[in-house]
Amino acid sequence: MTNQSLNGKQTMNVAAISAMDVEEAQSKAKALCEREWRFHGDYESAMHRVSAKYGIPFGTLWGLHYKKPKTVISGVLGAIRLAYQAECARQLAKLEHELSITKERKNDADDDLVREIEALVARVKERQAG
Repeated sequence: MTNQSLNGKQTMNVAAISAMDVEEAQSKAKALCEREWRFHGDYESAMHRVSAKYGIPFGTLWGLHYKKPKTVISGVLGAIRLAYQAECARQLAKLEHELSITKERKNDADDDLVREIEALVARVKERQAG
């Protein structure tokens, strides 16, 4: 969209924001599908599972994977962001569960690793809260 009152630099910034949104949508959609991907040849089925799990249209996931769209509808980007956040929270919960199992074993060799993981979990939770 061209506006006579905008200078060329402002118009370029609007286009750059749109391109960044497309890149974000592509990378987050890819990450979601890769989490669901089970074996070679399963990527399309993984896209169907992500679509069913998070309500993101399959066609959108397919398009983001196989061809770069010029723009992404804000509602779709919002849905992808929410799905990505939900998947990150799920992965964090899995990590915390594994951490609690490791702590219960009370293996001295794991103490340094446990402290590092606890620090990482704390940083992630801090970022999620802020």
